[in-house]
Amino acid sequence: MQPDGGTVQRTCPLPMTNADTGALTATKAQMCNVSGSAGAVHWYRLAAPLPEGATDYIEIDLYDQLGAFVGGTVKIGTFPIDKDPHNCGVCVRSLGDKGTSGAKESSPRPAR
Repeated sequence: MQPDGGTVQRTCPLPMTNADTGALTATKAQMCNVSGSAGAVHWYRLAAPLPEGATDYIEIDLYDQLGAFVGGTVKIGTFPIDKDPHNCGVCVRSLGDKGTSGAKESSPRPAR
């Protein structure tokens, strides 16, 4: 949100569809504490660069207690991707032109 309460329209520079990239190697994998949970609730981030552009990334965020993980913690398995970026347990984001002044993301991080 902007300071005046309005929302920012974001347009990701990545194409709407992408050819199968095959296996990607994560350049970042981390466990984070959800703010206000005193370390009892976590979220996890995995990010990997896409082969087409050195500054284009795909990121997967997994959240305890939300979406596919309601009532529990993140676990191993196959789960659907949640479409609501504000309440997702399995969130997929694209980051285009990461680290540049024109960086864009496909969806905002959930407010936790």
